Amino acid sequence: MALVKQMDTPPLFCDGTEYAAGLVRRLLGQMIGDTVGLFGTADFAVSLSGSAVTVAPGRGAIPSGATESGVYLVESTEATALTLDPADSTRDRTDRLVAYAVPPVTGADTGKWFMEIRKGTPAATPVPPETPNAYVVWDFAVPAASKGVNPSGFDKRFVGGQQMIAGPTITSTERPARGRPGQIWSDGTTGQLWLWNGSAWIGATDPTLPRGWVGEVKRTTEDTFTSPVLLERLTLSLSASRRYKVTFSAQHHAAGFGPPNGSADIRLAAGTSVSLSSPVIKTTGILKNNATRQTFEMVTTFTVPTSGTYSLGLTANGFDNPALTFSGGNGRILMVEDIGAL
Repeated sequence: MALVKQMDTPPLFCDGTEYAAGLVRRLLGQMIGDTVGLFGTADFAVSLSGSAVTVAPGRGAIPSGATESGVYLVESTEATALTLDPADSTRDRTDRLVAYAVPPVTGADTGKWFMEIRKGTPAATPVPPETPNAYVVWDFAVPAASKGVNPSGFDKRFVGGQQMIAGPTITSTERPARGRPGQIWSDGTTGQLWLWNGSAWIGATDPTLPRGWVGEVKRTTEDTFTSPVLLERLTLSLSASRRYKVTFSAQHHAAGFGPPNGSADIRLAAGTSVSLSSPVIKTTGILKNNATRQTFEMVTTFTVPTSGTYSLGLTANGFDNPALTFSGGNGRILMVEDIGAL
């Protein structure tokens, strides 16, 4: 059983035998804004089977010690196997997996870094142990042995100020305390972008403003019809907190003149199966004409009651002879745009 294991490579620039490790570490740390984080979503990913914990290889920037500055750059080249401590007989417990560095004590010593599962205190309402100067990788809920339930895990790699470091852009669910000028932080929950101006994070995008294009379908096939027909179909993920605009544009022609003796409908259905019987959100009459390729356009706005998957469809009816024709190509499109928050 292993609760702690020394990793297979030393923390980069931790040794100070041939160079000023602290200085080099601080300078390199500035390249990522002294950000504590990982360089990809797969770094240090954890799998749990019973009490067996497997940590994927990866690279990261982990905290320095209380008396140090900057961050330690570390790499694990192989999967790491650890084991949770046996459960308490009657009380639940929360353990915490951390990565931390131990700098050299003497000039002849070498720096090391470790993955370690630190055991929490069994309690009626358990909390994870305090782990200062360590990178929090995962938390484990260890139920009391009397419950007969296996432990479960919770990903903590990108919370509590820990980031996914992607060049000048970082992303997580919590905005970091500080950044570096020009650095962009992306809110992993709302998608909003923030820019560090040298002293504070300022919003680079307003979540209430339009977000533009959501999806479209272009039809290149010519359609001729005298009775109801379902033509364009578009399936999208839509939010109940947003307002959308849908546009259908095409060129049409027919064999003769008459009153508005054709019609087109834009229909909206929850799920992926819009049909001729789905609710209509916009209808427009079509005047049959024998002019060549007259422009026809429909525009409307809509919202959805709950967030999820929806399908839009363009249906049309020629109302018998003469038949109506929508040309293929030539700018024919069914398009949806996000036009702002509700």
